Amino acid sequence: MKKLTLFSLTYECRGHAKEYANNFIKYSALNDYDITLLHPNNEPLSSDIGPLDLKPSQRFGAHRRILRRFFITLKYSLLNIKKFRLSNAVYFLDYEYFSLLLSLLITKGDKYVLIHSASIDKSGFYRLYKKIFFFFIKRVNVKCYFVTGQSAKTQLLKFLPDARVEVVQFPSKLDLAPIPKLNAKEALFSRDKKVFSLIGMIRPDKNYEFAIKCFADSNASNNNDNVLYIAGSPSGVSEEQLLGWLKKYKVENYKLDLRYLTEEDLNLAFSASDVLLVPYGDTGSSQSGPLSMCREYGLPAIVKGGSEIGNYVMANNVGVCCFDESTFIDSINIMIDAVPADIISSLAVAKKLYSWESAIKKYLEVFNGK
Repeated sequence: MKKLTLFSLTYECRGHAKEYANNFIKYSALNDYDITLLHPNNEPLSSDIGPLDLKPSQRFGAHRRILRRFFITLKYSLLNIKKFRLSNAVYFLDYEYFSLLLSLLITKGDKYVLIHSASIDKSGFYRLYKKIFFFFIKRVNVKCYFVTGQSAKTQLLKFLPDARVEVVQFPSKLDLAPIPKLNAKEALFSRDKKVFSLIGMIRPDKNYEFAIKCFADSNASNNNDNVLYIAGSPSGVSEEQLLGWLKKYKVENYKLDLRYLTEEDLNLAFSASDVLLVPYGDTGSSQSGPLSMCREYGLPAIVKGGSEIGNYVMANNVGVCCFDESTFIDSINIMIDAVPADIISSLAVAKKLYSWESAIKKYLEVFNGK
């Protein structure tokens, strides 16, 4: 049996790291791989938020989280230096950038890294932080980098032109069976609602105000047969801002569920939804976890803009990609009555194409030297 060490800094954090790591281990084991999982503890000390998590209300919260993650990973790596050195191969699934450099240096075996974002288009501290990281990592012998989208691969090769970079689509999959749709709707709203959803961490770059305005200007607004469902943990966007946008655009038929969503919560939210709204625009070069979940639940997506997310939707016909406000509104109106049959059939194809079975096949090709 072949052995591989998997390092996940955020395995015990809020988010999808545990789900991804567990599925990676599960499907690798089916292919004769023995996985050793390494991860630091993230047990909360004085609140329900662990030290590795973002504390949304904390001043300079994102910057302080980076520092906490750096020192926690540094301590963990030094305490477990033998495990890194004795491993034949290590896959760094998630990490803090600077401490990753140290972990790579102490790892003697083959090194593999999942790059979550190859973009450095932000300004100030974060831009400098990423540029320094890419400057140093090109001097480390990494056998292969994995990314979740073609745009990310293109960007990464600008910084690491001689590197091997492979695209593996992010296959989000909960360890729970979907709830029958009418039962899920009844648990959250009522059985006869048409549910347009915004699900996931609520950040400024996700452009929720755009989606709220489009919903308000559509035929779904203030019609008791439809509801705008916003579920997720706010990060940089307050409840007051969301309520302000809903009031500004006079949306009355909405439901807010502003908190960290457990797997059970996510299962209920996606099971109850009919359409996912993805108004992010040209904000990233990687894939979207909520959009990936749509495949598992057969949900069409209405997406704003191009980028990796829009390209995925258009290429696989799993929703509608809109480049302006009027098209986004028209798409909502179309989905009120029924999801086009070709999109429904395309979702089933995409679910198989981007399954964990397909992802592991690509991983094993790389790990086996192909």
